[in-house]
Amino acid sequence: MKLVSPQWGRPSRPAAALVAISLAAGVVVSAAQAQDANDLPSPLDPVEIASNGAAVEAALSAVGLDAAWRAATDLGEIPRSMDIYYTAENGQPVIDLLSTASTLESTEALHSEVITELRIVALERTEAVADERARVIDRNRADAHLRGVLALLRSVALDMFAGTGEADDVLLGTDGDALFDAQRTVELRGHTLEEFLERRLVGMAELSAAEDALAEAIADRQRLDTAHLRLHREANALARTRNELETEARALLPVAAEAFLEAGVAYASGLTPRSLESYINAELALTEAFPGCRISWRTIAAVGAVEGAHGTYNGREIDRDAVPDRPIVGLALNGVNTDNFGEVVAAIPDTDGGRWDRDSTFDRAVGPMQFIPETWVRWAHDGDGDGVFDPQDLDDAALAAGAYLCNYGSQRRWETWKNAVFGYNHSAAYVASVKSAHNRMRRVVLPEIDGGIELQPAAPWDAYIPMPIPEPEDPAAEDPATADPTAAEATG
Repeated sequence: MKLVSPQWGRPSRPAAALVAISLAAGVVVSAAQAQDANDLPSPLDPVEIASNGAAVEAALSAVGLDAAWRAATDLGEIPRSMDIYYTAENGQPVIDLLSTASTLESTEALHSEVITELRIVALERTEAVADERARVIDRNRADAHLRGVLALLRSVALDMFAGTGEADDVLLGTDGDALFDAQRTVELRGHTLEEFLERRLVGMAELSAAEDALAEAIADRQRLDTAHLRLHREANALARTRNELETEARALLPVAAEAFLEAGVAYASGLTPRSLESYINAELALTEAFPGCRISWRTIAAVGAVEGAHGTYNGREIDRDAVPDRPIVGLALNGVNTDNFGEVVAAIPDTDGGRWDRDSTFDRAVGPMQFIPETWVRWAHDGDGDGVFDPQDLDDAALAAGAYLCNYGSQRRWETWKNAVFGYNHSAAYVASVKSAHNRMRRVVLPEIDGGIELQPAAPWDAYIPMPIPEPEDPAAEDPATADPTAAEATG
């Protein structure tokens, strides 16, 4: 069962659009941040994103894991951005990684929102504390003023009371002028008392208003204290969740990267991002070394598809170093065995002492590009720069195969292309099979790259005309009973 089935043409939604929409499989929302679900962006299916390499990298870039993804896949930009498809067995790790990254992205966004709100509340809280202090000062000032008014009021009242007694004494023992002066004094003190009574009422009102303002300031500050504490706790909880999700994503990343490396490139059977990397690098190197050849990675990949299934022949798996987990060794070239095209193989006695093919009697084709040992010795190349010339290494073998084909001339000419492929394996059926694989590779569209190097030379334009099968040489007769019974793996 396919999680994502290959389709003709490009995906309906471009990578940029995939990146622009949140990958959220679920959005983390706090109680304070809860909102209507209709306001949330519609999540994209992680399966859809996983099928596009550029979208995968963009999704991981949103949470700062793109560099780790590039390191884990260890591929160039082009194969890392390819449209791919997964089987039910190997697709889940990438989907799990994307789902975790989606939740991490949502958590980080929410954490950022909470931090922003926390900063706003902290600023408001600082202002509220300052306002509360100002209200305390106002209350204290109003209280002090009222106390002063009350003290003066008491003084005036006592003075008036004492003065009234003195006026009575004067009234009883003095003349009329003294009586008038005493009465005038009483009247003035009465006016002063009335004024201070009014000032007391005003002072009491001012104190009450100041106390109300202070109570409001205290309540506002306490509300902000509570909000600040809640947001602080929420921010810490989100930070812990974010760290846990990032740890989980980094743990998933290597497994997902392996799944990605082993996934099939859409529209080309058997091709994987890792094998595509080998073929692209071979073309780039050959374009510089043999500019007149103009060989396409598709030609090298077509040969690799027929010869060794891109390093996955007979259930093998190719690792990140482009080396099959089990060596690929073909049939004994004893002049008796028949290849995958039903043709009798040539008789080639051992030329390498069994160094490459582990057979000291007859030669066997070795590696994902199925080089005969003596041919490998002549055309061996170090495609990955590790200082080792290994026919089992697809990086090395693809570059060597391309150099071998370029030896025939420009691969833009159909006749030259046909002769080169025929030279690789003298079989018309083999040429037809490589041409069919080449057509499959043409479905994979690669973007242009910097430096002006074309990755898509024109395909041979002439119709394929089957060539006559050459008469095989008369090999030395060999008793079938002596043939190696374990030599069951041959790619032709």
